[in-house]
Amino acid sequence: MPDPSSFHPSHDFPDEKLRELENIAKKAYEMTDFSLALGETITDLQLTPGGMLGWYEALLNEPKIADEYLSKCVDAALDQIVLIDQAVGKYCSIMCIAHDLGDSRGITMGTELFRNRYKPHYMRLFHGWHQRTRMKINFHSCGSIVELLKDLVECEVDVLNPIQLSSANMEPEKIRNIVGQNMVLYGGAFDCVQTPPSTDAELVYQQVKKNIAALAREGNYLFAGVHNTAATTPRSHIEAVLRAYQDMRNMYK
Repeated sequence: MPDPSSFHPSHDFPDEKLRELENIAKKAYEMTDFSLALGETITDLQLTPGGMLGWYEALLNEPKIADEYLSKCVDAALDQIVLIDQAVGKYCSIMCIAHDLGDSRGITMGTELFRNRYKPHYMRLFHGWHQRTRMKINFHSCGSIVELLKDLVECEVDVLNPIQLSSANMEPEKIRNIVGQNMVLYGGAFDCVQTPPSTDAELVYQQVKKNIAALAREGNYLFAGVHNTAATTPRSHIEAVLRAYQDMRNMYK
């Protein structure tokens, strides 16, 4: 495990990069009616010093070392948010950050380890985020993360993506019941793993309508599929997804 005293994540951004982001955001803001989201830009907490195995061992056996690494990431991110906000905060509504906490079975590191090691740092990061910018937090986390949904609400996450329905216990109704109106759910309408190419298009249509109805039950929903659409997805499935979205959208008008 490398000594955390040698770990120095950048607190800065090159001015050239900031001006580039500002120009792109300003142009999109002035030329479209869309809400703008900034992609993953700031330092996140997905570090693995010493490799994946070494880092997981440190989380368990060297908590002070792990905390020092994570604290440095948060310090860097909070300073970067100020610079990003000055550049694009007046144009963008959302900024994205990612940490894949789950796999198809559940929380990769287990809920207890997340709560002991990561949660305090995420609470500091996201609380400070809201103090520094009006841009909402879009937190991307794959897999079955149902056991951490309440924790993410407590950490002040605004938007959760991608709602991976094909993972264990990630039923739309359950997810909405847990988060209520405290979080915007982004994705989950169509999962290629659940609906392989051989699936009848009408079944895809009905499933997408059902998913949207559950996820958007209390509002606070952004329509999207889960991750990317597979290259093997037939045209009829895409048409069914869009038809289901349009029909559900008309219902909510």
